[in-house]
Amino acid sequence: MLDRKIMPSNKELENIAKNLLKLSQNQDSETPFDADLAELIFDDIDTQITRYKHQLLQTYAHTPIDRVYDHVNILHYDDGNVIELTFHEPLQFPRTDLNEIIHELSTQIDLIHGVGTWRKAYLHEQGYRTLFDLQSHPKWKYEAEFITNLLTTNDRTKILRFLTQSKRKNTSLELLKLATTFDPNEILVLDIETLGLWHSNTVFMIGFGLFIDRHFTEKIFFSSNQNVELELLEAVEPLFQHKKILISYNGKSFDIPVLLHRFSYNGLEEPDLTDLYHLDLLHYSRKFLKPHYNLNNCRLSTLETEILGMHRQIDIPSAYVPEFYLTYEQTQNIGPLIPIIEHNVHDIKSLILLLEKILNCENEYE
Repeated sequence: MLDRKIMPSNKELENIAKNLLKLSQNQDSETPFDADLAELIFDDIDTQITRYKHQLLQTYAHTPIDRVYDHVNILHYDDGNVIELTFHEPLQFPRTDLNEIIHELSTQIDLIHGVGTWRKAYLHEQGYRTLFDLQSHPKWKYEAEFITNLLTTNDRTKILRFLTQSKRKNTSLELLKLATTFDPNEILVLDIETLGLWHSNTVFMIGFGLFIDRHFTEKIFFSSNQNVELELLEAVEPLFQHKKILISYNGKSFDIPVLLHRFSYNGLEEPDLTDLYHLDLLHYSRKFLKPHYNLNNCRLSTLETEILGMHRQIDIPSAYVPEFYLTYEQTQNIGPLIPIIEHNVHDIKSLILLLEKILNCENEYE
């Protein structure tokens, strides 16, 4: 049995770092910052993580991956392998009724450019309470007709684009709700793992969450070594096809730019994401969850603990992910890769639960 107690939790690491940072920045503190103590503490963390990695190597020595996971598909290439793992989760995609959100949008006359809070109240006093009412207004009728025609087409993709281009700051929740009117089979969740934060670093694991016949499935692809990054990218490219909504956490700033760069770097044609609306839940969490729950940060692990009530049983700090993968690459022992796989699977599952939490807590933000 793998002893997980030797591994410091992310919370413990975070508290240690916070305390050290406070000591280093607080010039008036009665307890001066002790650089030797800081080095000792972090050396101890490194020791624990190294011990944890060695235990994984011992526990899974000579253990093929299909003895660890049930659904394994190995793609063989000259320079290495791409391994596909499949997991099934009893999760439902949260749904919003399309007619409900269309009706809600039709009452928001400030979707019209130039109608702010004051003018909206003034128009309400005159009896203009919906965009359909404004079709008879001498000044706003043409724009009102354009928006109402757009809404009545029920073309969700075009409505999403219109709301995205709108300068109103309070369309985020409406975008979220509209995105959840799509068929679950058109939804794709994405999370990647790399050897660093720069675009030049290799992508070695790509995780997807998708609904197949409305059943949630997670597919994790990873490369046996860095030489098959191209083959890894080729293996996952078809999963982007025929999807309408992409869900990620910080994917707009990291996952997607990195992936597109790695496609180009490897001489591959980039996936066509033109019709794929990107729903980055980091931004929704910052806007709605962080102030409401008075959170110190919007790390996904923080949201899981403080809001979703989830506690990861096995995890490693992200800074150590490259080291664990490189150990796997060198030894081909699956042990050091298991915490990374579990981390990726957990992230994807959390995004569906987080999306549902934001939608269910809508009334708390009003």
